[in-house]
Amino acid sequence: MCRIAGIITLESTKHDHYDHVNSMCLAMANGGPDGHKIYQSEHKKVTLGNRRLALLDLSENGAQPMTLENGITITYNGEIYNHLEIKKELENLNYKFKSTTDTEVILIAYKHWGIKSFAKLRGMYSFCIYDPLLQKVILVRSPLGIKPLYYSTQHSKLIFASEVKAFIKSSENFKTSDDWKIYLLAFGHIPEPHSTLENVLSLPKGTYLSWDLKTGDHTITTFFEFTHEKKINTLVEAKKQLSKSLRNSVKKHLLSDAPIGIFLSGGIDSSILTLIADECTRKLKTISLNFKESNFSEEKFQNIVKNKILSEHISYSLTQSDFNEHLKEALNSMDQPSNDGLNTWYICKIAKENGLKAVLSGIGPDELLGGYVSFRRSGILKILNSTPNFIKKIISKIPIEGINRTYFLTYNSTIGDYLFLRGIYDPKTIARILKIDIEEVNKYLQSIELKIPSSITNKKERISYLEFNLYLQNQLLKDIDYMSMYHGIEIRTPYLDEDFVQTCLSIDNKIRFDLKLNKQLLVDTFADILPEKIYNRKKMGFSFPFTKWLKNNKLINTESIYKSNTQALKLLSAFKRNRLPWAKVLVLYQIKTFTHSK
Repeated sequence: MCRIAGIITLESTKHDHYDHVNSMCLAMANGGPDGHKIYQSEHKKVTLGNRRLALLDLSENGAQPMTLENGITITYNGEIYNHLEIKKELENLNYKFKSTTDTEVILIAYKHWGIKSFAKLRGMYSFCIYDPLLQKVILVRSPLGIKPLYYSTQHSKLIFASEVKAFIKSSENFKTSDDWKIYLLAFGHIPEPHSTLENVLSLPKGTYLSWDLKTGDHTITTFFEFTHEKKINTLVEAKKQLSKSLRNSVKKHLLSDAPIGIFLSGGIDSSILTLIADECTRKLKTISLNFKESNFSEEKFQNIVKNKILSEHISYSLTQSDFNEHLKEALNSMDQPSNDGLNTWYICKIAKENGLKAVLSGIGPDELLGGYVSFRRSGILKILNSTPNFIKKIISKIPIEGINRTYFLTYNSTIGDYLFLRGIYDPKTIARILKIDIEEVNKYLQSIELKIPSSITNKKERISYLEFNLYLQNQLLKDIDYMSMYHGIEIRTPYLDEDFVQTCLSIDNKIRFDLKLNKQLLVDTFADILPEKIYNRKKMGFSFPFTKWLKNNKLINTESIYKSNTQALKLLSAFKRNRLPWAKVLVLYQIKTFTHSK
């Protein structure tokens, strides 16, 4: 796991970007504490950088950027979980390896199969390959987009990095975009492909960008897509395939030459991961956060699982004092503003202090198997979408929290549906906060596109697609990436293994979503190991006593931050009177304070 960056130009001698790429890498130093290296081609058109977090082959043999004898070079961020299988296949083709890294496997696989090699990889990754034989530079991002990759193509240059803030240190003068505040206030995050900088975009997942060193032309090509054909039509087969694919995934995700652990929240998803991992290894470390506020502490459920396995368990009680002490540092760790992610920052801090380098996380099943409250709103969403826009606008004027989001349904789009389900502020409030016209808000939000495959007609499967490709993709995965890498921790997500995801997508919707309990299919599949007390209780999620803590936090609550913004002050007052969710206050604060100069 690493941080990567690079600058590619058409000029051969006029510009030396070694120092620029070096500065870009230094801006992401926390994400790669174990090594730092810059590669520059002989003609100086290609400059690639890498900050390394070593998890496989901790020796210098695994250092990056890595170059083969023929000059093909890679800078890579991620983990390839099937690299041993690919390596064996290549060895049978008489290829020799100098290291035990997955990095070298990617390089030699590309040497043998070319761009067709990308579809063979299973894991979380983003990388850049320089091919001097074809005179091309290729950026690649994995099918689930777990690891970020941002790029810019302007002024005859290709610039890329793992974090947006690195672009500030590049050779170009990147300006802050005009639209990011609108997106943040609506979504609670910056949706892909957008970022907080103009002309800096996120490479779509499952694609590669090919840049021609002779002309500067580039194309983006999809190399992997999931299918939605329902091939699993019985409960018995569904349970069999889910069990097989998840157990295989956990086993692969435990592969590491450095210490690895599991976040154990006490919920269904993390408990199943922990119990399966215990079947694979007896060297586990489980790590949990708890609180004095009993409504948020899940310690009794964590202990139920802890007592069934042979792990070393780390339990930390987070106090408001701890929260206040590190809140500003945590917020400044965000590469892109978000109304979430603080929980990940704090638990990764504890993981780092206890010697871990990689940790398994249980995100994914809620989106894939119907664990969110949004799935229970599928009926009302369908009814509202069938009503005329003027009725939707009338309903949106009802002064009840959440009802005003009905306005988003007037967009008559998938984005409108998502914002109705998960939006932070409605367009009218956004316009008032930013002191702009509501039509400008609508213009930016309606410009975002997400095409749902025509084969998806089931209303719950449709919501699953939205949650998976918007909320999970744009918020959860980005949050866990920059919050964990700030501490030099790699978060691995076994539920987002390609084979497990494809298995879920292949299950008949009545079995996948319509059983009695949320995620009952997952519970039934692992009923032989999962204690009943873990699943037969109210869902909590991994959250902090944010409302109470933020009310007592001067950093967030200082009215002078909002100065003459009447709307923002009104919202802050509503929060203090328990009439506004904490997430809405957090995005208000970031609108006023987020900066790239960190």
